[in-house]
Amino acid sequence: FFLASLTIVPALAIFIVHIETAFYDHYRRFYAAIANKESWCEIQAAKEGMVNALPGMYLMLFKIQGAVAITVIALTPEIMGILHIPPSYWYIFRVAVLAMTVQVFLLVTVLLLLYLDLRGSVLIITGMFLLCNTTFTILTIVSGYAFYGYGFLYASIISLLLAFILLDNRLRHLEFLTFVRQPLNPER
Repeated sequence: FFLASLTIVPALAIFIVHIETAFYDHYRRFYAAIANKESWCEIQAAKEGMVNALPGMYLMLFKIQGAVAITVIALTPEIMGILHIPPSYWYIFRVAVLAMTVQVFLLVTVLLLLYLDLRGSVLIITGMFLLCNTTFTILTIVSGYAFYGYGFLYASIISLLLAFILLDNRLRHLEFLTFVRQPLNPER
């Protein structure tokens, strides 16, 4: 599992660089427009910039993580041979690599929600992951060795789908959520 976790390092590194260039400028412009009481058109343009940056970011992440995962899965015999890991663990390693590929998308989506200070959404997603991972892991342990690793994979997939739904919903209503969360100050 540790080795499978290492496969997400390149994707995370590229994501950090990409979020700081493509997404963050629009993010900063959006909140600056609100703070500076700019026009609705300016606020909308900044929001659209954030939203438009996401598909390219996810596509880039898919390409990099997909290439790494396919390469690592194809080279599993060589990697495991060098590390003297018995062939009985290779199957679990491949499942773990697939699960970590899904997990990196989940992590990125959660980070985006945290960027937008949507902690409630993150709590829902992480709670779902905890519940699914616990349930599915118990089921796979009871089901036997052939199912090991699938609990984590299925929990990651379900949580990722929920995360995409919540991110889409929150981005559609971002202006409303941003203004509603502002404290009331009657003195102004």
